[in-house]
This record gives sequence, structure tokens and C-alpha cells, in this order.
Amino acid sequence: MRRLLMAFSVLLGVVLLVGACSSTPTETPTTTPEPDDAPLTSPLGNAYQLLIAASDVAVGESRLAFVVLDHEGNFVEEDRLSVDFLRVTGENTFDTVVEGLIATYRVLQVEEPHQHADGTLHVHLEARGVYVVNDAPLETAGSWIVRTLVRDAAGGGDSTEIGAIFDVRETGFTPAIGAPAPRSDNLTASDVDDLTQISTREPPVPALYEITIAEAIDARRPTLVAFSTPAFCQSRICGPVLEGVVQVMLGYEGRVSFIHIEPFELDALRNGDGFQLVPAAVEWNLPSEPWIFIIDAQGLVAAKFEGIVTPDELSDALDAVLAR
Repeated sequence: MRRLLMAFSVLLGVVLLVGACSSTPTETPTTTPEPDDAPLTSPLGNAYQLLIAASDVAVGESRLAFVVLDHEGNFVEEDRLSVDFLRVTGENTFDTVVEGLIATYRVLQVEEPHQHADGTLHVHLEARGVYVVNDAPLETAGSWIVRTLVRDAAGGGDSTEIGAIFDVRETGFTPAIGAPAPRSDNLTASDVDDLTQISTREPPVPALYEITIAEAIDARRPTLVAFSTPAFCQSRICGPVLEGVVQVMLGYEGRVSFIHIEPFELDALRNGDGFQLVPAAVEWNLPSEPWIFIIDAQGLVAAKFEGIVTPDELSDALDAVLAR
């Protein structure tokens, strides 16, 4: 499972970061090859690409994230895109399930170090964004297609149709929406001499390490659980995602428990012994990082987010749980 998590995390990092720091043409990874005659054509010879940024897509309520790259490997950043979902029904045959769903562009600001010719190091803020479709209509397991139209500025403003094939599992890796949350006994401040033993945020926020998941469930309090490792992140977005959690936490004091868990054993990483999952990451069956889960007062998973997630999304999910 550790190798699976690492592989997905590296892939997610490539999808989210490729082309972000360069104005020259960039070689980018491809998604699953599309079948011949699939309705995913491009008058520019597939110069635009749609890349899936999700590792755990299953039947049921799914949050599908993707990025769109132009012919130079730069992100296409529209506020919203209209997307269609098609189910692959056979060789080169497809069934249109829904058309015209809205994918919203979600953006985080990420600190990127940049070294100048004189050796000085500066930190720049750069945007990392994904398009998100909430509650994607994925009723059956198998191969699916998401497609959209993007405006082709280089081609005189014509639209370019692009898409990607992705697999939908019958059952996801992580706990499903509505399923009981694993009762993890994660380490807290009372278990260590210094919070740096269980946190790579600088500095650690003590309020994130006061309670275990099991204790929060027993207390029947809505809980947000963030699995992320700012110092060792394979997708480079763990730090910004955790900062979003800290920002949101300020508005829910006394109403929601907030928990941060480093998914890897920090002693092993710091000693050069590689990535070893902590027990909680194994119990939640994480296929990538970062992940955020929201648990309701009944101990059920109410929402989950992989990769980039904005404070607004987290607040909306928490408000929905508190309104029940």
C-alpha cells in the first residue's frame, strides 16, 4: 500500500505542477490513451490536454478534479468549464450520461523557491489550480470519459474539444461518503515531548494535536481530519492545503474538532529510512496525499477531498454538517 500511495502522490504532483514554472514548451504526461474514433478530437492535433487529478474515483458521490494544459504546457484557467460525462460501453462506443455539468476552477497559492544566478534564494507565490466537479454522475464501475471545450486563443478563438478516459472503481480505496470513519488512535501532543515529532508544519499549531479521531467520534463532535506532510509532500501542495485548514479552523472554534496527521513516520523519513505509513494512514487506506476528511456527529464520513481543496470548499462542507 505504501508503494501505491507514493506512486499516486508522485503522479498527482506531476499533474498539478507540470508547466507551472515555465513559459517554454513542456513535455507533459498523458492520460490513458483514448480509443480510436472516440469523440475527443482536437483541431490542433491534441495540443491541449485534460489530465485527471484524482486517484480514488468510485461509484457514488465523487469529486472529480482535473487540469487543462495548453500547447505550451501552461494551465488553462477559466472560472468555469462546461463538461460532459460519457460511459464507455464497448470498443469505440460510448453512452452520453450527462451534458453541461459545471466544473469550477479552484486555486491555491503555493510558495515556490527560486534560485537566481548569483545563488540567492527567493520564494515566489504561484497559483496551483484544478477544475472540480462535485457529485459527478458515476453510477457504474468501468471506464468513463470526461470532455470539455476550451477556447483556442492561438487558433483565432475557435473551441477545442478535449477529454480523458478514467477508471471508476466499484469501491474506493478511502472510506465512502456515509460510511463509518475509522476509529484511529493517532498520536497527540500528550504522546510526544515536542510537537515537531508529529508535525512538519513550521511552527506546529497545538490545536491540531489535542485529540484522537476515536476520541472525537466518541465525543460526537463534527471533525475535520487532514492527512498531509508539508516537509515531505510528494505533490507539493500539502503545506498550502494545511494552511487552508488552519485558516478555516479559526471560524469553527468550539464547534468542530480539527486534527492533523502526518501520513508517514517522521523518524524514518528524518533518518533516511524512506516513507513508512503511520497506522492511521493505513486504516484510512490512503492512495495519495494530501487528503482531508470531514466526519459528522454520528461518526460517519460526510465529505472527503483529495489534493487541492480551498478554504471555501471546507467551510461549505463543515456548514452542511453543522446544519444537520
